[in-house]
Amino acid sequence: MPRLAFNTEYGEQCSFAEFLNQLKPIVNAVSIPISVDIESGYSNDINTICQHVLAVAKLGAVGINIEDSDKVTGKLRPQEQQIAILVAIKNTLNRHGFSQLFINARTDCFLQTAKIGPTITRSLAYQAAGIDGVFVPGLTDSAAIKQLTTALSVPVNIMADELASDSRRLFAQGVQRFSLGNALFDVTKHFILTASCSFNNSKNCDHLFQ
Repeated sequence: MPRLAFNTEYGEQCSFAEFLNQLKPIVNAVSIPISVDIESGYSNDINTICQHVLAVAKLGAVGINIEDSDKVTGKLRPQEQQIAILVAIKNTLNRHGFSQLFINARTDCFLQTAKIGPTITRSLAYQAAGIDGVFVPGLTDSAAIKQLTTALSVPVNIMADELASDSRRLFAQGVQRFSLGNALFDVTKHFILTASCSFNNSKNCDHLFQ
C-alpha cells in the first residue's frame, strides 16, 4: 500500500548519542510505527554503522532510511562500499532478532549526476544486497520514474518537489512511498519567521487570526 512520510534532515550535525536522546521520547510518545532517518549512519565504519542501526532498532523503530553519501567528502560512497554496509546491516539485524526492520536505501546518485542509468544500476545493486526499499530524492521526470519502478521489485520512494507534488500521479506510475522531505518543515519555519517579523514591525498580530 502506498505510504506518506514526513522527515526533516539535519545532516549529522549532532552526535549519534544526542540523536538517540532526541529519538527516544518521540518513539515513546506515539503509538504509530516510527521509521528513522539515520542519514549516512553517523560513521563510515561498517561496524559502527551496524551498531547505530541496532541501537535504533532496540528503541522500537520499525524502519530506517540510510543514504549513500559520504558526509566527510560530500560525494557518493563507492558502490561496493555501500553494498558492504547494507549487507552488514541486514546480517546484524537478523542476528539480533530484528529481521523485519525495513531498510530504505537512499541513493543520492540522481542528485549528484542527474542521470537515471547510474541511478538504476545502484538501485538494483542495493536491491540485490537485500534491502526493502529504494529512496531516490531529486527524481521528478515521469519517464525516468517509470523506468525505475519497472526495473525494481522493491518499493520505490520519491521525495516531494515542485515538479513531483502529486502523490496520486506518482503512485499511478508505480511509486509506493512518497516523502515530504524537508518541505513541510521549511514552509512552517518560513511562516513563523514571516509572522514574527510582521508582528515585530507593526506591533499588531491581526494576521495570525485571518
